[in-house]
Amino acid sequence: KPVGSDITEKKKTLFYFYLRYQSNKEDKEKFLKIFGKKMNEKNLKILRKLIKRNKINEKIDNIKNDYVQKVNDIVGQLKLSEQYKIMFKDLLKYNLERKK
Repeated sequence: KPVGSDITEKKKTLFYFYLRYQSNKEDKEKFLKIFGKKMNEKNLKILRKLIKRNKINEKIDNIKNDYVQKVNDIVGQLKLSEQYKIMFKDLLKYNLERKK
């Protein structure tokens, strides 16, 4: 899907949450001006700058890593053969690393 399409479609993602509720007033205002608008180069540049300045990717990575650990713990406790546990973990790894 196109970069920024969630912003254009007004989807309430983790990026939205952090930029809307956990950024300073100035960044929040900049974000809200482009939220729901078509993502042209200017708006993409603003969005990327806001994401970087507010360390949004790092915050989302922390959440993702917490869930990965929880899933790995749960898979480890399942009453399955080691072969199937490895398959689950490989599927998780694939989904985390895929680009498109």
